[in-house]
Amino acid sequence: MKGAKRNYIFIALALAIITYYQAGSYNVMGQIIDSCQVEDSTIALKKIIPIDWDTLYIVSGPENSEHFYQSFQLTGNKNVTRENEISLYFILKNKSVYIENYNENSKIRVGITAIDDPYIEFQATRASETKMKGSRVVAIYGNKEILRFPLFDQLFDPCIPTPTEQN
Repeated sequence: MKGAKRNYIFIALALAIITYYQAGSYNVMGQIIDSCQVEDSTIALKKIIPIDWDTLYIVSGPENSEHFYQSFQLTGNKNVTRENEISLYFILKNKSVYIENYNENSKIRVGITAIDDPYIEFQATRASETKMKGSRVVAIYGNKEILRFPLFDQLFDPCIPTPTEQN
């Protein structure tokens, strides 16, 4: 009887720890990847996470947050974007409020055959911004933008979400 009670306590503790660590993650890249799978889907960026933010920076690795923050005059928690990884920095008034790292090689979806998640090519809406030149920032989006996901061939083409301004 004591062993069963101990097992229940262990399971409850394990679930609490898992829930605690997942509570701080909004799985933004998971939402974007899922949208790539649905023809002509859209994501309103301001609704993608339930916190206030005004600018989203997408950074490819390798990049150190201190260099990135300095280049764009931002502040926030330290972060390292590793090789083959992208980081999503959600910013409010020049301070990071949420950071999500995504390793392009970390997920495999299994169906009839195992295939990787789609390769995603983000389009920069502010490509002419001089700060982007020489940095690892691949795109900057405002929270009023909507990402549209056109149909693509997952075996041969990247998923290219197209940003448009929301009315």
